[in-house]
Amino acid sequence: MPRKSNDFVVEWKVKYGIEKVVNYSKLSVENHCFATSLNKSVEPKSYFEAVKDPNWISAINEEIKALNRNQTWDLVPLPKGRTLVGCKWIYKIKYKSSGEIERSKARLVAKGYSQKEGVDFEETFAPCGKNEYC
Repeated sequence: MPRKSNDFVVEWKVKYGIEKVVNYSKLSVENHCFATSLNKSVEPKSYFEAVKDPNWISAINEEIKALNRNQTWDLVPLPKGRTLVGCKWIYKIKYKSSGEIERSKARLVAKGYSQKEGVDFEETFAPCGKNEYC
């Protein structure tokens, strides 16, 4: 391996894992509970992981309802010579200030990085929030 790679861990068998460095002993009971509950919550990395959990299925359904309610898109034929922009699900766990899980949130995002200016688009658009100046 190249010498510059010596600074990186390339295996899962880590000699000095973070659990050997982080110390919870000086935390208050409330903060200890909060920190350990964060460590137990896992956000899915893929759609196939998410659909195994009813909480994430519900979050996905809520996102689809919101997209339809807001009329986010129109289905149109794909012009010749063009490729589709893919999309990806992003999953986040939202916490209350007490550390309890408030809800699971799913977002469907476009993979805009696959587009090329002048080929796939000519101009960009960003909606403004509460005032007319962004």
